[in-house]
Amino acid sequence: MTAAESDFTYTTVDNTAMVTGYTGSETELVIPDTLGGYTVTSIGNRALWQNQTFVSVTIPETVTSIEEYAFWKCTALETVSIPGGVTKIGNSVFKDCSKLANITLPKNLIEIGEGVFENCTALTEIELPKSLVTMPNKQLFKNSGLTSVSFEDGTEIVAENILSQCSKLQSVTLPESVREIGVSAFWGCTELTEVRIPDGVTKIGSSAFAQCIGLTTITISRSVTAIAETAIDYSYLATKLTSSWCQRHLRVGVGE
Repeated sequence: MTAAESDFTYTTVDNTAMVTGYTGSETELVIPDTLGGYTVTSIGNRALWQNQTFVSVTIPETVTSIEEYAFWKCTALETVSIPGGVTKIGNSVFKDCSKLANITLPKNLIEIGEGVFENCTALTEIELPKSLVTMPNKQLFKNSGLTSVSFEDGTEIVAENILSQCSKLQSVTLPESVREIGVSAFWGCTELTEVRIPDGVTKIGSSAFAQCIGLTTITISRSVTAIAETAIDYSYLATKLTSSWCQRHLRVGVGE
């Protein structure tokens, strides 16, 4: 059931409504698509932060942006339904939501901020949409519970810092569409042990797998023409780069 309009505060922007606060006690919160006759198009900065009551949140299909800290420290929150029209998620939106376990990023998402899922320890898997073009510089999943990540088919660039400091990450699935792995993309993923680089990748950026102390095997296609000298700095691989070890573990051109 949609929560009562009287439980929300809002402001109007360009003849639409931005949610700015909530005073109700729903445990399964359904945000209305209109407030005061205005279409709800955004969830504002700190609008629902530090709520200890709702377990699930359904955001209306009319919303296109979720501003920074909107759900920060909602410690009971387990499930969020984000509509397909959302193109922007601001900084730290779900930071410290320690029970958040179920969330699907919209296929049209273009921009996502820093620390959005930082300290979300119950979140173990997620798919990243190919539409993402504006990425944070760091800490998107820092100290989260993320163990498995996949990238939507059609993704061409694994963005800079996208999974840096994702300390529990064990499995990464990269589609064949990937052409480039960005700077520090997997920096500090200490539990990552094996990575297969798709055949179409031509560039691996600096520190892409640096500080991956558990990384013992990496499979690289002959299509790769540029690997930064620091790509695997301070990783297990970096300590083992001898000719005989590389023959066993650094698999170049496998499958060609």
